[in-house]
Amino acid sequence: GFPMNRPVGVLRWTYRPTSDNAVPFSINCWPEEEGGGVINVNIEYTLNHTDLALHDVNVVIPLNTGEVPAVANVDGTFMHSPAAQTLTWHVEVIDGSNSSGAMEFNIRSRDTEAFFPVTIQFTTLKPSVELQVQSVQHAESGSA
Repeated sequence: GFPMNRPVGVLRWTYRPTSDNAVPFSINCWPEEEGGGVINVNIEYTLNHTDLALHDVNVVIPLNTGEVPAVANVDGTFMHSPAAQTLTWHVEVIDGSNSSGAMEFNIRSRDTEAFFPVTIQFTTLKPSVELQVQSVQHAESGSA
C-alpha cells in the first residue's frame, strides 16, 4: 500500500537542456589578479527568460579563505560567512524589470580558481521548463 503520514516523492523528472538559452539566467564570474596578493572579482547575472520572475535569489560564491571581502558594488545585498568561507549575493527579485545585475569585490587571495563553482538558489511560481501531464492513473486499479 501507499505509505501514510510521511512524505513520499511521487514525481521525479530530469531536464537536460541542449543550450544555455534553456536555463533561466546566466552567471558570469571574472576573477582577476590585481597584484600584491589581491584578487578583484566581478560577477554578473542576466535573465534569459524575461517572462520569468525569480524570487529570493542567492548566489553563493566560495572564497576558500577567511579573509573579509571588500565589496565595491552590489545590486542587491550580500552576506559574508567567515565560518563557511563564502560570500552570498542576494537579490529579492530578478524579472523583466531587473533582468541584469552585478557585484564587484576585492579579497586577499592568490587563487583565482577559488571562486568556483558558485551555487545558485531561487524560487519561482512558474516553471522554467514547460511540463505537461499526459495522463494520471489510479494506483490500485490502473484506471485513468
